[in-house]
Amino acid sequence: MNFFSSTFFLVNVLTGEQIEIAQTPFKIGSGPDSDLRLDDDGGADENCVFQKKGRKTYLLPCNGTGSLLVDGVAFGGGELEPKKDYTLCIGSSFFALYGSSEPKKWAANINTDQWFIVDKNNGSAPHGPHRLRDLASELRTMSDLERVVVACHGLSMGFYAEHILPALETIAGPGIRADYSSEET
Repeated sequence: MNFFSSTFFLVNVLTGEQIEIAQTPFKIGSGPDSDLRLDDDGGADENCVFQKKGRKTYLLPCNGTGSLLVDGVAFGGGELEPKKDYTLCIGSSFFALYGSSEPKKWAANINTDQWFIVDKNNGSAPHGPHRLRDLASELRTMSDLERVVVACHGLSMGFYAEHILPALETIAGPGIRADYSSEET
């Protein structure tokens, strides 16, 4: 292993699957040429691609897809810094992303079944841990999800609740549905 360059590593935070980005270009999408195939209905053949140039690693959206979020915001592409946690949302798939000379060591510290909730509306400390399958019902008790962030154990970054909640509802099972409005009906 080259200790002077970084290898990036993805962890699917909903399934626990770990993916090493050992070679570039590394394509993510639903197409047959993708290195990581996503099962998103209606997803693009290519959503994004990781590319190395020298010691730098870049993440680039493909074909103008607007469903790529990095750290909760639309991402137009750019360099990824090593030794920094990122969150990556591609359609209904959610990943933790990190680069270092030892990314498996980082991934070993992530527990995708222990989640913490931070409500930035009231400045409260993170509460949890909550099991992944219970996270949707916990979020349903909150009145305004726009400023609520959820993170699994081991990450310094999280996902905005409004982005990840639809995917969590499919994990939680039947009968769990979020009310996206802050008004009582």
